[in-house]
Amino acid sequence: MAFAVPSRSARTLALVAGLLATPAIAGGPVIVPVEPVPAAPMIAEAYDWTGVYVGLFGTSVSGTNTWVDNSPSTANPGDWSGTLPGVELGYDWQRGHLVLGLGLAVTSGNFDATGTTNTINCGTGCNTDIDGLKTLYARVGLAMNRTLIYAVAGASSADAHGTSDGFVTDVSDTLNGTTFGVGLEQAIGKRMSVSLEYLQTDLGTLDFGAACGFECHTEVKFDQIKLGLNFRW
Repeated sequence: MAFAVPSRSARTLALVAGLLATPAIAGGPVIVPVEPVPAAPMIAEAYDWTGVYVGLFGTSVSGTNTWVDNSPSTANPGDWSGTLPGVELGYDWQRGHLVLGLGLAVTSGNFDATGTTNTINCGTGCNTDIDGLKTLYARVGLAMNRTLIYAVAGASSADAHGTSDGFVTDVSDTLNGTTFGVGLEQAIGKRMSVSLEYLQTDLGTLDFGAACGFECHTEVKFDQIKLGLNFRW
C-alpha cells in the first residue's frame, strides 16, 4: 500500500500551525510590551484683556507751583502736596498683542501748593488749591500675556482756587487741560489686576487779574504716581 508524501509547503504550514498552537518560550505566551503614549503638555490659556473694568486707585501729586506777574515778579514756588483716592471705569479691546482702551478716572478730595514772598508779596502764602480732578483718557498698549505696558493720553478738568492775603485775592475757576503718561498693568487671577502709572497733567493758567498790581497768574502743572486695583469682566 502506497502512502502520499506531503509536499514541502504543506510540511511548512503544519510546522507554523503547531508553533502557534503551542506555548512558546518558558512555557508561556509571547507578550509584546506596549510603550505608554506620553501625555500632551498643558498649554496655559493666553490672557485676554478685552472687557469692562472698574478700578479703585490712589494718586500722589508732586511738582511745584509758582505765582508770577507781568512785571515780571515772582513768588517763591510751593510744592504740591496731597494723595487722592479715586475710582475709574473703562473698557479694553485686544487684537493680537495690541490693546486699545478708553476710561474715565475721578478723584475725591483736594491737593495744594503754597508759595512764599519773593518779589511778589504773598503775606502768609500764595496758595493754589485743586479739587475734583477728572480725566477722560485713551490708552494703547502691548500685551505680553498677563502683563500690559501702555501709554495713556487724556483730557483733564478740575476746580482751582487761589488765595493770598499779601495783596488780598481770592479767585476760583474751572480749569481744563491734558494728561499724558505711561503705565504697567499685571493681571492677578482671571478677574483682577494691579496697575502703576506715571502721569503729567497740565491744567493751564489760573488768572488773578490785577489784584497784585500787575496781571498775576500761575501755571497749574503737576506729576502723578497712580496705583490701582482693577476688577475686570
